Amino acid sequence: MKEIIRNGVAAAGLCLTLLPLAGTATEIPGILPVAYDQPQIYGALVRSGDTPLVQELLGDAYFKAFLDTGASGIVLDPFYAGELGFNLTPYQYNGTGVVFSDVAVGGSVDYQVSEPLELRLAAYQPYELVNDVGIFTTVYNQRSGPARLQLGPIGSTGEINVIGMPAMVGKVLVVDPKPMDGVLLGLSAAFDQLHSYVYHPGTPYFADTSYTDPGIPATDRHIRLTMVDVSRFTATSPAGAEAPALARNPFIGPNPLNAIDGSVPAGSTPGITITRGELNATGSFLFDTGAAFSFISEAMAAQLQVRYRAGTFGTAAPRAGELRPCQPGAGGHGSHPDNTIRCVRYWRRGHRRRFLPGRAAGAND
Repeated sequence: MKEIIRNGVAAAGLCLTLLPLAGTATEIPGILPVAYDQPQIYGALVRSGDTPLVQELLGDAYFKAFLDTGASGIVLDPFYAGELGFNLTPYQYNGTGVVFSDVAVGGSVDYQVSEPLELRLAAYQPYELVNDVGIFTTVYNQRSGPARLQLGPIGSTGEINVIGMPAMVGKVLVVDPKPMDGVLLGLSAAFDQLHSYVYHPGTPYFADTSYTDPGIPATDRHIRLTMVDVSRFTATSPAGAEAPALARNPFIGPNPLNAIDGSVPAGSTPGITITRGELNATGSFLFDTGAAFSFISEAMAAQLQVRYRAGTFGTAAPRAGELRPCQPGAGGHGSHPDNTIRCVRYWRRGHRRRFLPGRAAGAND
């Protein structure tokens, strides 16, 4: 991503970028237990020229996908990749089908790998003419590739498409939550979602079209990031086959790989501090726009005196002291066998992120 992610949130704007400076901590109280929505985007696939592939069954030239900074690759689910969808050709190497194995939230997951394809992106907002082939190049004006996609997971029947970091390299992401305000505040019965856009750097802000095409708004907060290469946790077979497109993922905090490999520099990016009463713990967090929940490790939870009751971890009835249990259905690729990971909901009272500009005179800066 060329070390930059900008998540411009309407008027308030939030710019996320790696900068070699210290910053001032900002308290964020009242953290919600679950995200109301997650950014999505429209995608289209092109083999050559400017003619998009068309789905065999529906005749559509597009697909919807989660716009996921926590994903190192681009994933097309089996329906869209298969004969009723875009009917893609799985990649073979020396006559053997290529399998790509990736670590997901529930363990290692296997995918087929696609032929090289160009990916085009269009804004995710209700007035975009995403299926009008006549204006395809105007609507789908962001492109990446050609690159190989991940097809699957193998054996899955779900429909989860994910556009991850390879499509965001050198781009600016703008996510506008304002369309949801009316519903969430009880001011409107009309349902809307987050509006998501991908722009070239330097695109100006367009006040007159801020609801449908805002450009890049001014921002007043910056968060330092560490871009982490997690490709060591993947494998491609047979040996010698080309892997699908992968790119580094953004973490708020030092590079976590330093804990298992001292040759990887940790860096000086400040982490996120979470609190429970008088207790606090600081760690590196994956900045994951595809996550509906925030997760912490058991080791970090222990610093806050939060532990699973003996024998309840991974069961249908997890318990953690006086904290209330939940079955959040933390769905994602790899959360087998029922696409659900049982966990305990931890009601965080708040957390602290270090923003720029500022100073680094103490733990609160």
